[in-house]
Amino acid sequence: MTVRAVTAVYDIRRSSEGDGRQIADYFAWLNRTLALPVPFTIFLDPATEHPPLATKPGDVVIPLPWTELAALRWRAQVEEVCRHAEQFPSWRDLTYRLPAYQLLMFSKFEFFERVAANTAAESLVWIDAGASRFSDWDYSRLRLREEFASRLAAHADLAVSARHHLRDYYHGRPAPSFPGLCQTLTNGTAFLVKTSAAARLRRVIDEHVESNWLAHDLWDTEQTALGEIILAGKMQTAIVAETFNWIGLLGVLFKPIDAMSFGQRWDQNATSRQRPLVRRAGDVLKANIIKTYRSARYGRPVDEIAAIIPGPRA
Repeated sequence: MTVRAVTAVYDIRRSSEGDGRQIADYFAWLNRTLALPVPFTIFLDPATEHPPLATKPGDVVIPLPWTELAALRWRAQVEEVCRHAEQFPSWRDLTYRLPAYQLLMFSKFEFFERVAANTAAESLVWIDAGASRFSDWDYSRLRLREEFASRLAAHADLAVSARHHLRDYYHGRPAPSFPGLCQTLTNGTAFLVKTSAAARLRRVIDEHVESNWLAHDLWDTEQTALGEIILAGKMQTAIVAETFNWIGLLGVLFKPIDAMSFGQRWDQNATSRQRPLVRRAGDVLKANIIKTYRSARYGRPVDEIAAIIPGPRA
């Protein structure tokens, strides 16, 4: 199974108009993220100055101006919705304080489609440029679990990590109206799509946003939109990790070259990995009890895959 990673860095003035996070931090995180042992396609605004990138053989940098991103066609309407964001429970979220933020997040699907048209890779994995901030692990000391990536592709066109409530909603838990909640239905830091399904995913997302959100003056995150199309049965989807960990999918898709001590995970920070053995054992026991309960109640159709949510396939 061949996998290509896709990522991007754009200066949306987050440091001055958002939460203070600096564009320089993103390039530093990107250079650590690029150490993952898969080829990357990196989209950059040619107008943004940046330090040298730590690219590997096979990595490709594509200059694409911010003004050419397709999601910018929504900009005026999104900005108008955000001007009246007090109607939403999560109106203080960056989603509404900095409209350009989610316009960039929704561009992930356009980036996928662009790469899919010019790659021989069988699957594409989106990885936020800042993903490395969630773990201090040396990403070059990981390997891609190609056999697991192949199994995912055999069972679904889309693979995500999510908190357990996505599967709960699928199994009948009463669902609220999601737009305005900024609820983490899926973890958008990393998700995987079959290359042959990338264009359809982008089309389904765009149609959902335009028909179900913007037509009703609603707006939310790309993580919410992904969750909603999954629950609506628009993409056959594998949930590969039910976790609060933002890089949970990467923790399953990549494994360390060297063996780790009991209860340790590379996708955690050093403080978590260095917990006393008794605490790590307790966490493993707790996780297994929860997994056993949820597996008995809902079933696990494929090992290491928490659920397959049906939908049309490419």
